[in-house]
Amino acid sequence: MRAEQQGMTLVEVVIATLVLAMILLGLVTAMRTFSNSYTSLGAVSQRVSALSEATSFLRHSLREAIHSGAGSFRVERSEIVWRAPLDRIGAAGGILWLKLRRQGDALTLEFAKPQLNEGSISDSSGEPSWGELVPPQTLMEDVTNFSVSVRLKGDEDWGGAPSEPLNSLPQSVMLDWEFSEGQWPPLVVTLDNHRGVNQ
Repeated sequence: MRAEQQGMTLVEVVIATLVLAMILLGLVTAMRTFSNSYTSLGAVSQRVSALSEATSFLRHSLREAIHSGAGSFRVERSEIVWRAPLDRIGAAGGILWLKLRRQGDALTLEFAKPQLNEGSISDSSGEPSWGELVPPQTLMEDVTNFSVSVRLKGDEDWGGAPSEPLNSLPQSVMLDWEFSEGQWPPLVVTLDNHRGVNQ
């Protein structure tokens, strides 16, 4: 008599191998999906962090804006120029000119020191020397739309670039931006040195 054989047939081995291969394929796919999700989440987190840091800086510097004559606060559709006291930016500190504008698909911030004319600071004698002390900084990339609006008084509607130079600071400034991946909430800043603030 022959003893009964123990073991698996070839068909059973092939089926077991296929099941194991399917399990491993599912595991590798899940790990790859998790890795891609983690990388994507990290990129989104870095983007949001950079945008948050940029808006925080803009909020602070716009809030502290000062008006020292015609031309010291200018607004165009996609550009804003103002003066504000800053602790230290690169090699410069004190009251600096700042210019925020869209260049291509990037939002850049430029800095300049006030020009001295005959021992006094002149704000309206011409365009400051942008980028002389501190190179322009790219605040945000992949910008598809950027606009600046101002509210001269609290009961007025938001308006674009004023047709005449401003004789005083507006009450509020709104920076509205859109990126390739979607809309980011507008930044609305009430200026501390607006003429009607402490009256």
